[in-house]
Amino acid sequence: MKKKILTFIIIIISLGLLVQAKAQTSEPSTQVILTWQANNYFPADYPLKALATPMTPILVSAELIKDNKIIDISKADFLWYVNNKYFNRGIGLKEILINVPVNWLGPYLVRTEIQLEQNNYGNSVSVNIAEPQVIIDYPSPIKTFKEGEQIVLRSVPYFFNANNFQDFNFFWKINLHFQKELNNQNPVILTVSKDWANTDNSFRIGAGVENKTSPLIPPQETSLTFYLSQ
Repeated sequence: MKKKILTFIIIIISLGLLVQAKAQTSEPSTQVILTWQANNYFPADYPLKALATPMTPILVSAELIKDNKIIDISKADFLWYVNNKYFNRGIGLKEILINVPVNWLGPYLVRTEIQLEQNNYGNSVSVNIAEPQVIIDYPSPIKTFKEGEQIVLRSVPYFFNANNFQDFNFFWKINLHFQKELNNQNPVILTVSKDWANTDNSFRIGAGVENKTSPLIPPQETSLTFYLSQ
């Protein structure tokens, strides 16, 4: 008799768990998807997502997904927070545009709360803020030159808060010394001089970029090392 009762209890518990599991799996899954896009300058052939940088406008967008379908949120009430501080609120406000302060580097937290038909949803996204970058375009593997030979270099800015190439000032250095005659030349053609050589016959050519439209952002620099052949 006890075995029958125990078996009956096990069956009841199993059925209860099965019903609960079905209920859980049958409930529609709803989630908020947040995406962001930095509106800054980068070369047209750059294939990846632009980095967010100080003073760059960043567009943050929200979508509500239910059963893998986008839900109409035009009548939803949105609350937006930036770094845990109130930013904005509005009906159907699925996008916000933020500007990162000039001296901010590191994570920038954006959070939204959505109320739709008496249901509450929310999510957050962390946008990493980095510095603008500049690289020297020099595709050749040759790093050693004789005196009188020429080097062709091009300075390429990335992720500056600028609209076009004309917003930049370019400058060049040789062994940390400004070459004023090369200001705003890009690309440059340099004729190698033996006077450039350090004790190990190396010399460094540096490139710098300044954004004329954002004077608060310091210029960015980089350099390459070359060698003078004996």
